Amino acid sequence: MPMRQFDRDDRPDTLPFGENEYFARNVLNGVGRQFLDGSHDIVLGKPSIAELSGDEACKAASNLIEAATKTTLLIKPPSGIGGGIDCALVGRETRFLAR
Repeated sequence: MPMRQFDRDDRPDTLPFGENEYFARNVLNGVGRQFLDGSHDIVLGKPSIAELSGDEACKAASNLIEAATKTTLLIKPPSGIGGGIDCALVGRETRFLAR
């Protein structure tokens, strides 16, 4: 499995996994956009990861998953997408964030 490493100076990015084509076509660029609250755009607008709070990242990730879940009610995906949500900051010490 390929690994990608991020540094604090890197621009924030979204790395979906599973049903990437469905997610891009139907959630980010299709009918599912109605469920996005703008938090993902805020994350992508930050100049670096260092300027992004854990709460902002958690809110955006949660909203993307919730939007995917709601989109499946309108357009059936080929397999599972969406579901339960937990947010964690992964680093030297991993800690879970409240949602």
